[in-house]
Amino acid sequence: MADFLQDNDNVFSLTVKGPTPMLIWKETIFQESPMDDGSIEKAISIDLEGDEFAWTDDVLTDNSYKVHNLPEGLQLSMDKIGPSSLSLALHGKVTKHETIDDISNLGLTFNDNAFKTINAANIQQSEILTLQINYYDEKEGIRLFAEDFEDTLPPALPLGWEVPDGSNGSVNLWETVVGSNHTQGGYNGIQFYNKNSNNESFWLISPAIDLMDFNDLSLSFWQKYDLNGDAKNKVAISIDKQNWTVIYDDHPKESDVWEEAKAKIPEQFLGKTVYLGFCIYEEQAWGWFWDDVSLLVNDFNAIHELRAEKDVKLHYDDVLQTMRVESAHEVFSISIYDMLGREVASNTGVRHISTNHLSHNIYIVRIQLNDGTISTLKFKK
Repeated sequence: MADFLQDNDNVFSLTVKGPTPMLIWKETIFQESPMDDGSIEKAISIDLEGDEFAWTDDVLTDNSYKVHNLPEGLQLSMDKIGPSSLSLALHGKVTKHETIDDISNLGLTFNDNAFKTINAANIQQSEILTLQINYYDEKEGIRLFAEDFEDTLPPALPLGWEVPDGSNGSVNLWETVVGSNHTQGGYNGIQFYNKNSNNESFWLISPAIDLMDFNDLSLSFWQKYDLNGDAKNKVAISIDKQNWTVIYDDHPKESDVWEEAKAKIPEQFLGKTVYLGFCIYEEQAWGWFWDDVSLLVNDFNAIHELRAEKDVKLHYDDVLQTMRVESAHEVFSISIYDMLGREVASNTGVRHISTNHLSHNIYIVRIQLNDGTISTLKFKK
């Protein structure tokens, strides 16, 4: 529009321009659901400056835009937020979603009839060919629980692990021990040491573990034996530490070789808070050694390394809700980001960081060491 200012015989024209017509993309990356099932977690919002969308019953019709390189199994919709705002959503499940960033050139072109008064050619960003869909790697896994017993001074047990009455004593001991460990580069493992047992059962119980809403969960731990007698060992699961369901039962033979033991978590425990109970029973006269206990999702473990130095490891304590960095180098800083790239926690000059204020979600952890190297890992709380 134009206003006129008059000064004697001179007339000046002052022109005030409206906003440049353009689409403002709040985000350009779609994220697959943490369930790793090919579905897309949330929509992208778009604002239009300088015009309004040509809505038909609060949606944009199919002929008002063109989609490029849409993965098989997905459908796209445009839903009204306001006259000049919309929500761009992907529905369905991607047929192929095995690796991260499978799709990096998803595109969208708006046609003239998408807008109320202005042609698409005159609206900036009315075509975008660089939208992305980030998929979770099928081997990624989610860390629900993991314990390598490296943070404990032997013979003490880690925080949250407990021995019920009657399952320990002066000669019947659950303890951490130096030397009998499976963790690469580690020192500690768990030992049951017993010199005089007669048809008894001795239990060691884990901290509470929230299984959240995942399925296809399994237990993994590594074990070896130095046994005499008729020893047996089992692992059970419970929601109250009173009633136990056995998920692993073994009659071990003497072996000095570490072997992985695995067991499925029964469906009736999925989505609940549970305890794992490790039990050795019947006669035996020496030891059961085990280490590196973890819960697996889809048969894969823990924190997914996006880009991590070999000597950098990240440990998570479910009870304390604290992450700790293990590295031969000093830690300069630890930062945690949500999947939108926003920093949600940070700490400097220490090896640990609290997560108790974070909701259950996927996060990116960035670790910078004093030598300048940076490691980036993905983490599920």
